[in-house]
Amino acid sequence: MKFQFIYVLRRCQVLWNEMNHFIRNFQDYIMFEVLEISWACFLEEMDASKVLDDLLAPHEKYLSSIALKSLVGERLQGIFKTLFLLFDLILRFQSNIDRWFENIHIFFGEFIHTIFW
Repeated sequence: MKFQFIYVLRRCQVLWNEMNHFIRNFQDYIMFEVLEISWACFLEEMDASKVLDDLLAPHEKYLSSIALKSLVGERLQGIFKTLFLLFDLILRFQSNIDRWFENIHIFFGEFIHTIFW
């Protein structure tokens, strides 16, 4: 029983680390490959504009670029739905793990209390 518990606990840790790694990589992709590059392109076009009306097309291009590269554009609804489901699973897994560890903490706290008190 003890070894099964430790095995499941370890598997949960590994799975959570893999999920966390995926989220961090996705955040880095959005930040550095999508937002930063799109913003640099928009700034170049903004510097080249003479009047405020010259910014409308570059701004629309900037917004479209962000939507497309961050996988939320209209053409990428399948990928967006898959990512949404994946993030939902990650949040539910984290919620279950939190509850599990709270119960473990309560159990061992009561167990230790009954042994030493």
